[in-house]
Amino acid sequence: MRLLVTGARAPVAVEIARLLLAAGHQVHTADSGPFDLAGTVKGVRRHRLPPPRKQPAAFARAVAEIVARESIERVIPTCEEVFYLAAAREQGYPLPLFAPDFGTLRRLHDKHAFIALAAGLGLPVPDTRLLESREQGMALAPLARDLVFKPAFSRFGTQALVGERPDGITPTPLRPWVAQERLQGEELCLYALASAGRLDAFCAYRPLYRLGRASSFYFEPIAAPDGEALVRRVTEALTYTGQIAFDAIRTSDGRLLPIECNPRATSGVHLLAGTPGFAACLTGEAQARMLVAPGEPAMLGLAMVLIALPHLRFGHIGAWRRDYARARDVLAGFNGRTLGTLARQALESARRRIPLRAIATHDIEWDGEPIDMRE
Repeated sequence: MRLLVTGARAPVAVEIARLLLAAGHQVHTADSGPFDLAGTVKGVRRHRLPPPRKQPAAFARAVAEIVARESIERVIPTCEEVFYLAAAREQGYPLPLFAPDFGTLRRLHDKHAFIALAAGLGLPVPDTRLLESREQGMALAPLARDLVFKPAFSRFGTQALVGERPDGITPTPLRPWVAQERLQGEELCLYALASAGRLDAFCAYRPLYRLGRASSFYFEPIAAPDGEALVRRVTEALTYTGQIAFDAIRTSDGRLLPIECNPRATSGVHLLAGTPGFAACLTGEAQARMLVAPGEPAMLGLAMVLIALPHLRFGHIGAWRRDYARARDVLAGFNGRTLGTLARQALESARRRIPLRAIATHDIEWDGEPIDMRE
């Protein structure tokens, strides 16, 4: 097949591109930023796009031109460009997109709407309140120790206030926040692929190493049949097609409660990449069977060395060494161009004094605003 992987800046895009190339497909990658890691993979055909957040119409037109010119049979998004691609398809651009309709994506990305959806499906959920004014937020300030405040449209937990007063937040109807019950327990991440509501692949993992509340860079797979049931309940109800992920908390009484949804690729890709048949799930050739990740952990090795190691407390070095030794480094085997791209991204983050995560996604983020693809 002729395939286009977008969001090529992401390590998961590298994993997907390599996997599809190994399966014999012709793989194209595309991104709007200069740090397209997947574009450095030997054998892919690389394309540059306008930034969808600032130039949505130009972005849509460029993707459609690639699809037509290269006879692309499936577009596989990996990051938040999925929202702009789905909007473009809805507004008439002929894109063979591996993702659901725009309305479904919006409902899942919205942290209040998602919880309402999950509750309506009979799933246990944390109490989650919509905030559309500063006054609504401040009214909950006395309860702040038991709450998490976060924008309804956000990512990576970078703006979340966990057990902190909401003094500095200014929600509006166009930029709402949520106040969510602060659950105590173990955090789990769930990732899956679905086709017309059928669950084709699933994995659950612990985000074992991270810096603060940012995204994890070490992924410990675990068995979570209740997590699989949770994902299946949502994907079947929505007749979902595409990649989908959830953050969840297992409480002390054993319940697994979803706290938010990411309707896109996440690091679960790294755990499923070695599973026979995963490439077929991505291309739509999978049989009706479940694929569960193998038991080997995965990690971003550079982050383990450059971020985790310097912040370890005394006495934890031994555990770090054991964890490092037993995980597959998803960066292993990257060529010099790839490592150079990672280094340039880190330098740009330092130069502009912008967090690395913000640098990585600033031009593709979508925070609930209208998307107009008209020229």
